[in-house]
Amino acid sequence: MTISSRRFNLAFCGCGFLGMYQTGVVAALRTHAKGMLSRVDKIGGSSSGSLNAAMLVCGVPLERSFEFGLRTAHKIRSNKLKIPWANLDKEVRECAAECLPEDAHLLASSRLYISISTTGLPYFKNELVSSFSSRDELIEALAQSCFLPMYSGFKPAKRGNKWAFDGSFTDNRPILKAGPDTDNIIVSPFAGKAAVISPALSDIGWAFFDISYKKTPFTVSRENLTRLNPIMLIPPKTTQLQNLYIAGYSDTKLFLHKEGLYEDAAEPEVLHLFNTKSTTADQTTR
Repeated sequence: MTISSRRFNLAFCGCGFLGMYQTGVVAALRTHAKGMLSRVDKIGGSSSGSLNAAMLVCGVPLERSFEFGLRTAHKIRSNKLKIPWANLDKEVRECAAECLPEDAHLLASSRLYISISTTGLPYFKNELVSSFSSRDELIEALAQSCFLPMYSGFKPAKRGNKWAFDGSFTDNRPILKAGPDTDNIIVSPFAGKAAVISPALSDIGWAFFDISYKKTPFTVSRENLTRLNPIMLIPPKTTQLQNLYIAGYSDTKLFLHKEGLYEDAAEPEVLHLFNTKSTTADQTTR
């Protein structure tokens, strides 16, 4: 099978505020892999990964995607002593409503797959949602996939007669069924065997062993443990968010070059968004 005939599925794992790495991935794909994106059949995501997946599927401008991440990070940094922190559920819903186009549900149906955990005694069960009758229904599914009890709010939403929670509780990396001519490309900010697009494992001497959490391979290493604590739930400083974006962008370019999928194009001028008024306000909370 030639490169030009390959089909692709993408999957974005849940990773909290490390999701800015995935935003960098999305930016690089839109800039340097338009041909590849035209051959992407399905895009899946869990938790914060579902938001980046939705931005990609629905063609949300890069600037809006950045503002989404930066605004939410600032809100939580400035309210980090409050429970629930900045009412993350409300923030996700409002930002999604501002960013997604009016026909988002049409663009997303049968192409965007959102991982949601629902209550089903005695355990959580997973639902992979890909059909949306309205824009509001799509926003509701994204909010449900991101809902962490206490962190997002006190009362989760319901899917039918079940409570709905963060997709990472049951399937943090939704792998979509692929045919013989389709490659699954997993995106993760964790180094090692977690994904096709991910950071290189720089401290290989400290890579102890591999585990799997909710279908997500994870290399237990010093740098990955650093990423887990505390960046996933406590948003890092703006400069760190910028570094995450740059890392995701750079790692994606490396992947595209390796696979012969890279297209030369001018780099998007979005780094200035890290130096807006929200950044100044963020600095006052450091």
